[in-house]
Amino acid sequence: MQQNGDLAQLAAETDLAKLQIQVNVEEAKSTNWFVAGWRPGIGWVCGAGLAYAALIEPFARFIAKVWFGYTGEFPVISTDLTLQILMGMLGLGAMRSAEKIKGAEGNR
Repeated sequence: MQQNGDLAQLAAETDLAKLQIQVNVEEAKSTNWFVAGWRPGIGWVCGAGLAYAALIEPFARFIAKVWFGYTGEFPVISTDLTLQILMGMLGLGAMRSAEKIKGAEGNR
C-alpha cells in the first residue's frame, strides 16, 4: 500500500514540475520588460550588494581612515542572502550558456 502512495506523490510532484516548466517557457518567450527583466534586475541588485561589500566598502574605509583620519563606522551589508541568490543565478547563467552552445536558446 505504501508503494501506491509513493507513486501518487511522485506523479503529483512530476505534474507540478511540468507546470512550472510550462510557466518558465512562457516567461522566457516574453519581450515585456516587467516579465523578462526581473532576473536581470535581481542580478544587478545582488551584484551591486556584493561589489559594495567586497570592494567599495573596504577600499573606502581604508582611504577614509588612512588619508582622512575617519574614526566612524561604515554601513555593513549582510551578504548571506545576497550570495545565496547570486550563486543560484550564476548557476542558471551557466545553464543558459550551455543552451546557447547547443543552439537551443529561445528568442533572445
